[in-house]
Amino acid sequence: MSNSINWGKIYSSSYWGTGITNTIHWGKVYVDLLVTSVSEIPNLLSTITGRATTTENLVYTEAKLTEIESDGLLEKASILLTPTSYGTGVVNAIKPKSAPFADFAFARSSSATRINSNGIIEDVLTDIPRIDYSTGVGVLKLEHSDTNIFKHSENFSSTYWKSNNGSVSEEPSGFFDLRPSAKSIKYTSTIADENEIFTQQNESITSVNTEYTDSFYVKSNTADFFHIFCAPSVLFSSTDLLVIDNSTKQVVNTASFMSDVVVEDVGNGWVFVSYTYTALFATSVFHKVYASSSSSDRTAGLPIGDSLYMTCVEHGEGLRSSYIPTNGVSTTRAADQGLVSSNLSSLINSEEGVIYIEASVFTNTGSNRNIGLSDGTNNNSAKIMLTSVGHIQVTCRNNSTGSVVKTSLTYSPPLGLTDFNKIAFKYSPNGFAIWLNGVEVKSNNSGNVPSFGVLDRINFDRGDTFSFYEGNVKAVAVFKEALTDTELQNLTS
Repeated sequence: MSNSINWGKIYSSSYWGTGITNTIHWGKVYVDLLVTSVSEIPNLLSTITGRATTTENLVYTEAKLTEIESDGLLEKASILLTPTSYGTGVVNAIKPKSAPFADFAFARSSSATRINSNGIIEDVLTDIPRIDYSTGVGVLKLEHSDTNIFKHSENFSSTYWKSNNGSVSEEPSGFFDLRPSAKSIKYTSTIADENEIFTQQNESITSVNTEYTDSFYVKSNTADFFHIFCAPSVLFSSTDLLVIDNSTKQVVNTASFMSDVVVEDVGNGWVFVSYTYTALFATSVFHKVYASSSSSDRTAGLPIGDSLYMTCVEHGEGLRSSYIPTNGVSTTRAADQGLVSSNLSSLINSEEGVIYIEASVFTNTGSNRNIGLSDGTNNNSAKIMLTSVGHIQVTCRNNSTGSVVKTSLTYSPPLGLTDFNKIAFKYSPNGFAIWLNGVEVKSNNSGNVPSFGVLDRINFDRGDTFSFYEGNVKAVAVFKEALTDTELQNLTS
């Protein structure tokens, strides 16, 4: 736009719109621009959609970007990852929107499953990241390796599926609407007494005194209660059973040997059941489900001809994980790992900055889980670690002299870390702080930071491929400056 002054008049009025005032004073033009900022969000979403193989979860992503932008921090973030875009072997970052992109390498050497945006249990191919919706919104799901020992999780085998006072058959694919490809096992009552369907893995467990988690889906249109027992946990007791009210989908009684019991109404009459126990004997694995009209008597069975259904059965060591289908053999899902974005020295300030995560873990115990910045080693790094005892620990490490010096802060959240938390780690020579859900919970006025320019990547591990992050992630961001307390409060609120 060009303007000329001729005897106190401006010959460009058509170019000046609302929000601008002009004043002529002795041949000079004073232009007061009432600037209105333009949102960066549409451009970010358009760019990520255009360059990624697959993009989804855009409603959540736009809401998250709006939240960060409203705090005045979207422009300040040099790196921003949300569960939005991905392809084979890659999770795409929202920011930066131009090279160098901060896209993350990703690896998983097997297929896996996820809950998709329609609530369906969906197979995901090898090396494809998973945006999982089981928490209600799309999150990046990162799991350890796990094995489903039960060999016929969603198809009938007379060797593995048994019954008492009834017959067992296979219901074709499509009956279980949360996994249309799965077949369901149908139990039909032939005698109205102690109506029981059970799975039996004939091979013995060798890991005695080891924790196992079982899970499955069960349905009956007529049973009032489900009574559930599993082995090899304890010797069978007719009263020490998990009892579920089928009308309310609530637990009536929890067996003494079970922990971490989960019962969920998943719709259309189906109930998801999961529990953990310790194996006390080297014996066959089995789950027993009784359909009953009584909450106190497992033998008060179904009317003759009525049915009970089960599908997607799992039995494995350790924690509950995403579903692992089997068909005749025990099947292992490999770990999600390898998340690293390198050659980012221009996007990272080694001496001062903020690392932000919005995430949860599967358990407050287990292993240490890290997200942070590094040079590809643990010796030069700045990271957030969610520890194996449920603490938040932030650390800066510097190895510029050949001897590592470090500064750490640790905070023990009273409610643990299995719910989603917004965590920020501020580091600078003049101040370290942990911010959690809008509150500064730990700080230090001095400490050691990495040397200038040494950090050049962001890792979902401690910097050297150990202590991978396992959990659900909603957002990760990096800032090249130590944000103010007000900014950190807004970011983590």
